[in-house]
Amino acid sequence: LGPQVLDFVPSEYSECHHRSLIKCKSREDKERIARMGTHYCDLGAYLSSGKYEEVVDTGFWHDAGSSVTLDGHTYELHVGEHRGLPSNESGGRRLSGGGGRAAFPSYDLCLEQSCTLDLAYKCGGTPDILTVIGHAGVAMMIFESGMH
Repeated sequence: LGPQVLDFVPSEYSECHHRSLIKCKSREDKERIARMGTHYCDLGAYLSSGKYEEVVDTGFWHDAGSSVTLDGHTYELHVGEHRGLPSNESGGRRLSGGGGRAAFPSYDLCLEQSCTLDLAYKCGGTPDILTVIGHAGVAMMIFESGMH
């Protein structure tokens, strides 16, 4: 239950502002996540594991041609034995970082779920006004209980 049930409070005050701007099923927001490189979804890992596209030539970057550049790395989308490795990497040992795994069944699903996670981070950092009022109320109750 919340204030949205009976339209008690307008959505501008009861929902995170980012939720009205970011639509994780949209191509634009998925591309924003993809452009972060390996922070959320490692294109190289999805290409090399065969999880990039569910149907041939329908992957997320199918309209980009044979290669795509993300965060300074160029990935070959449809090339032979080194498929998936950035053209400026040798495929050797990877050091720490956000990438290297293909945890979701497809790259597109990874982008969508990562967008949802990014949205949760943003909403956690800038909550709606009712959440702020609730946090202030709880803080005052805790403070009051310590004064007895």
